[in-house]
Amino acid sequence: MTTATAIPQLTAMGRALDMGPGAFGLMREAHADLADLAALRARMDTDGYVLLRGLLDRDAVLSVRREMLSRLEREGSLEPGAPLMDGVLRQDWKNSFRTDLAKDHPGLMHLLYAGAIIEFFGRFLGQPVRHYDYTWVRSVGRGHGTPPHEDIVYMGRGTWNLWTV
Repeated sequence: MTTATAIPQLTAMGRALDMGPGAFGLMREAHADLADLAALRARMDTDGYVLLRGLLDRDAVLSVRREMLSRLEREGSLEPGAPLMDGVLRQDWKNSFRTDLAKDHPGLMHLLYAGAIIEFFGRFLGQPVRHYDYTWVRSVGRGHGTPPHEDIVYMGRGTWNLWTV
């Protein structure tokens, strides 16, 4: 597939990612299938993910982003002079779990746990869902990343029926 803009070389954990067509590509949208739960389940089985662009209210997402970035800006973690909403961390920033970015953040809690995501998973799974009591927020600088891992090891609660958003 070709796009109007070439995707720049991406890195993670200080290493260049394989950008070849067999290893890297655009995600398939599931927007047209949102009402077709059987098709979404089949897509999950085939692709291992479902891209739900447009599920969340854009203004609510931007409001939550602005609040998190404002917290980072107040503590001096953002690159001076960069636009706030670009979220550019300082060059010397180290990867960090930031539980404080989720704490006392009602907008984030509503976005994640009281709205469209929870409603979608209730329909998708055909039963009530329960979220975790703890919200992990990663603040990751340029060229870094989170090492490959499986959430089930840390959050299994005795079930393999675990979904990450």
